[in-house]
Amino acid sequence: MKKSKEMTLQSTACHELSHALACIHLRLPFIDVRIGRIRHKKLNGIEAAGYIRRPRYAHVKDKTNFWRREIVMALAGGAGTRALLFGTSGVEHDERQVREIVTKHLGVSRDRVDSFLVPFRERAATLFRLPHIENTVEELIPALVEERKLTAHEIRASYQKHKAFEMRIRRFLKSAAAKAA
Repeated sequence: MKKSKEMTLQSTACHELSHALACIHLRLPFIDVRIGRIRHKKLNGIEAAGYIRRPRYAHVKDKTNFWRREIVMALAGGAGTRALLFGTSGVEHDERQVREIVTKHLGVSRDRVDSFLVPFRERAATLFRLPHIENTVEELIPALVEERKLTAHEIRASYQKHKAFEMRIRRFLKSAAAKAA
């Protein structure tokens, strides 16, 4: 039983961290990520296994672009969990959220939603093929499972560390290839 609970916590941590890293990558603000038994007013008193806390938006200049980034961020939880843990934890709630954004805010008819979402699903999945994102999630899962909360600052610091390391490797390989040629 304990092993199953630990795997569920890891899956939830991966899912919520995937949302957070998509926020960083897409330049969407967030405050922190939490896992465990959470009640939040946005969830109407329903308990959630995890939650990414985000600020309210008072004003958005380019609403279409904003909602498109929101779609990718919402799909990133499931994409990250599938890519890194082969699970589907929390995907149903995200799917409902995405469908609501597409129909309500972007005006896509219900019968066209699935075809409309194809490129967004691909973009969300592509995020987890980036080594620095994958490495950041793998580094932070144990910390989130242990602490039950990570701030945006902590997550962003890990992301930047892994991205800088990846860029150094790319420069090294490029210079080594140039010297060999």
